[in-house]
Amino acid sequence: MLWVFKTSLKLGICGGAVYITAEHGVWGNSQQSAKALNKLLNSIPSTKSFQYEIPSWSCVRKFTRENWNKGVTISCGAIGNIPSTTAYYSSLGWDKAKELATQPQPSK
Repeated sequence: MLWVFKTSLKLGICGGAVYITAEHGVWGNSQQSAKALNKLLNSIPSTKSFQYEIPSWSCVRKFTRENWNKGVTISCGAIGNIPSTTAYYSSLGWDKAKELATQPQPSK
């Protein structure tokens, strides 16, 4: 019963968030989204400086270009390590299974 309540509460919060943001135009076209952002910035005093912290497209492109190779390197390294990682964890699992199989069973 608790699971049903928790799930209903989570779905209600998620649905409410989607409904409210859709009503304010967040999911609309770019003009509606800009209007919603300006409304948010004007309604909350601490967000006045937020508008100036949004990076420009040139900064985003530069950041993406600089970090792309790092992401590719990490991904390829992880793919290359799959055989040794699989062997290592398989060995650990096999050793643990053997250890559990040789332990005496507790009496009831």
